[in-house]
Amino acid sequence: MVFSSFKRDSKYKRRRRRAYQKKQRDKKKASQRSKPRKRSLEKLARLDKAGAHLTPEEAERLAAYKQRKAEAGLPLTLEESEWLEAHRNRKKAALKDLKARAETDPAAAELAQQRAQQSEVVKKSRQKMYADAAGDPEAQAQYERFLATRRENYHRKKQTEQVRGERSTLA
Repeated sequence: MVFSSFKRDSKYKRRRRRAYQKKQRDKKKASQRSKPRKRSLEKLARLDKAGAHLTPEEAERLAAYKQRKAEAGLPLTLEESEWLEAHRNRKKAALKDLKARAETDPAAAELAQQRAQQSEVVKKSRQKMYADAAGDPEAQAQYERFLATRRENYHRKKQTEQVRGERSTLA
């Protein structure tokens, strides 16, 4: 009997101690100024994209995140990949429209000039990348990421061609 009485008393003391501690925590919390919650990096990216004002600390956090992401060669988030896909589709549609106009308009010269200019820009960019990769380890890592991306795109293209080929033979 003594043991059960002791057990009941200790539970009672524990409950009182917990209630007292909770009361003290609440008092302390009430006396402190509440800190604003940090916005998530995804939310900061959305706000930055929309052109909203970011505090200097938020802008610094976002810039550091983007730099880490670029250095690590992390895969794109869903939003970023959707934006990139939409951007590519817009570019393709604009080029297709330009080609269609070139057939009927004298815009063929404009199209040829645009293609030549784009080709030169890509050529210069790649030559610079190759030159930079010779000495700088960071540039070399970027070049390796470029090669990996090119390989992935090549394999993806071959795989889709193979699937289309199989579908046409089945039909």
